[in-house]
Amino acid sequence: MRILSIEDDLSLSKLVERSLSKAGFLVSSCTSISEAKELLAHLEFCVAIVDLSLVNEDGMTLVAEISNSSPKTKIIIHTANASFESARDGLELGVYAYVEKSRGVAFLVEQVRRASSAHLLDSLVEVKRESELQIRMLDAVQVGAIATDAEFKIIYMNSVGRRVFHFSGKSSWAMNALNLFSLTSHAESGGIADIKSHLMSLAHETKWESEVRVSSCDGSNAIRDSSASDAVFRLSVSPVAETSDSIRGYIFVFADVSEQRRAAMELEKSRQTLSHAQRIATIGQIANALAHEVNQPLGAISNYAGGMLLGLKSETISVDTLVENLGRIQEHALRAGEITSRLRNFVSRRRGYVQNFNMNELIHETLRLVEPVMREHQVIPELALADGPLYVKGDRVQLSQVLVNLLKNAAEAIDSVPTTNRVCHISTNSSNERVEVHVLDHGPGLTDQELEAFFQPVVSTKEGGMGLGLCISHSIMEEHGGSIAIKKSDDGGLLVSLQLPASAR
Repeated sequence: MRILSIEDDLSLSKLVERSLSKAGFLVSSCTSISEAKELLAHLEFCVAIVDLSLVNEDGMTLVAEISNSSPKTKIIIHTANASFESARDGLELGVYAYVEKSRGVAFLVEQVRRASSAHLLDSLVEVKRESELQIRMLDAVQVGAIATDAEFKIIYMNSVGRRVFHFSGKSSWAMNALNLFSLTSHAESGGIADIKSHLMSLAHETKWESEVRVSSCDGSNAIRDSSASDAVFRLSVSPVAETSDSIRGYIFVFADVSEQRRAAMELEKSRQTLSHAQRIATIGQIANALAHEVNQPLGAISNYAGGMLLGLKSETISVDTLVENLGRIQEHALRAGEITSRLRNFVSRRRGYVQNFNMNELIHETLRLVEPVMREHQVIPELALADGPLYVKGDRVQLSQVLVNLLKNAAEAIDSVPTTNRVCHISTNSSNERVEVHVLDHGPGLTDQELEAFFQPVVSTKEGGMGLGLCISHSIMEEHGGSIAIKKSDDGGLLVSLQLPASAR
């Protein structure tokens, strides 16, 4: 324990220092108040021995300062000129002992022993009080908490943790905390004990997190709470560093996230339903153009079939003509089949079908789907796609829905400009491991107020519009780890930019 001695008599100071050192104390000696203040600013002392009669200085001033700045330090006044006034002032400042120098150094050492014991007892009481407060705080929080040693043996579990595992008191202590949980994504592993080496290699500034379930443990006295048997917990394991190179133990914090997961699943289900409804609505909005697109090959098939029927009845058609006309019928039937196939895929209600695909190919497929709308509005799509394939990972149908919304909006916007400038520019490129798609129209553009509300639900700049298409598109892009941004183009139109993480082929 560290002792501070302030004594301006050098011979006595050395004697006190030697005597205290022999008694097992670590002593710092000084002869002035300024030196004492310097030491107090950098070190903590359990006992301070203060000579009141310092040369040209009042020791009681230092006693008052130590009492205020270091209230845990026990103060012993060591003086050759004892007086009632100094004793009274010392008591008022909370001095531990008042020792006359005439009593000898041995008596002073004994008083220092008593003062250091009192300091240690005060420290233990304070630590106990703080520990009890921390335990009450841990029991009050609504998450489970477990403290372990460096070998993951439990040394403390709060009330939430005991309730989850039905432990009582200290019945969980010394058990391996790793055996209490199993990974939800690696059910075959049986527990997080399989990643023990990884946890032990964590730096003290980092932590490990995963979703887990409560698991049967290796002690028969641990019975899982029936309400927790199917619950999913978010578990965080953080090391407690003893030094920069060693780990003293680990803190496990776990919270039930089952309700959040269920709510997230319901939200995703609702979003999928809304997205599907919006695709159906889109098809309804372009029904006339699509009907014309399908009627063309059907009309051609009818004409070729009628001509062949008349030729066969009048026996004026040759075999070569029959073969040629049948080939054309097959060609138009395939074209009609492609149109209906694209429509069927677009309105599909499948969920979460994630795959790698080339964004350039998806743009071509989507253009074929919205080609009737482009033709109806007399809009010419102008492509400037990257030379090589641009692979992304995601739901092909949902990303096609985003493109349909953008291209359909662009065509409808361009419809209000002269026919000489009805061009929709579509370009792609890759940058910083991101795939970018840009759709530029030459329409009338939007006001600043309309730009601010561009992605808000139930807000539309078109007469009869539901205001859902762009809101859903924004949600789809975020779900895919991407983004969608808009800005005015130089000529007054609108530039919409999509960004998605690039994927390996």
